[in-house]
This record gives sequence, structure tokens and C-alpha cells, in this order.
Amino acid sequence: MNSATGHLEHAKADYARLARLRLRTARESAGWRSIERDGRFDFRSIRHREQCAHACGVQLLWTFFHYGMPDGLDIFSPSFVTRFSDYCFALARFLRPFHSELRPPVYTPIN
Repeated sequence: MNSATGHLEHAKADYARLARLRLRTARESAGWRSIERDGRFDFRSIRHREQCAHACGVQLLWTFFHYGMPDGLDIFSPSFVTRFSDYCFALARFLRPFHSELRPPVYTPIN
């Protein structure tokens, strides 16, 4: 959906629109399937959205697993729980600097 709507390219403008409407929170999906590749995590799209939202005074509420998972992973396989746990830990650790006492983290592990 981010590609279809252009949200990743226009994140700052999108959050600025919310701020003008006095909406100070937005729900975002991290997109596990696009973050994890070959056991490595690439959080650039997360960083970009967090930086844009912060500049506009909008707090992001993150869903870690909304739809889709990395290629080749079966939700019923024994490795799913370990991989999902590792991903959630890495994402929460990455997001930590974006939060504070006034902006506590809000996460939905699975939608």
C-alpha cells in the first residue's frame, strides 16, 4: 500500500496534513516482509517515517506484523516464533531513540 499510495515518498507531507488537522498520532505498519532479507534487517523506511513524523509533531503507533512475512517463512513452521521474536526485538531496539517519557512507544505486535 505504501508504494501504491506514494506514502513513503510523501510521508512528511502526509504527516504535515495530519498535524494541520490537529491529529497527533498515526498508525503505521512496519512491513516485516520488506524489512527482513536473508536474516538481516533494513530499517531505512522506518527511520524515514519516524523522522518525518517527528518533524511534524506526530507520534507513530507501530504494527509490527500486519500482513506478509519474509519470503520462505511458513507461519506454521517451528522457526516462525523465533524469527518473529528476533524481528520484534530488533525493531523495538531500533525505535527506542525515537521515544521518550512524553512520547512512549505504542506497538501492536500482530494486527
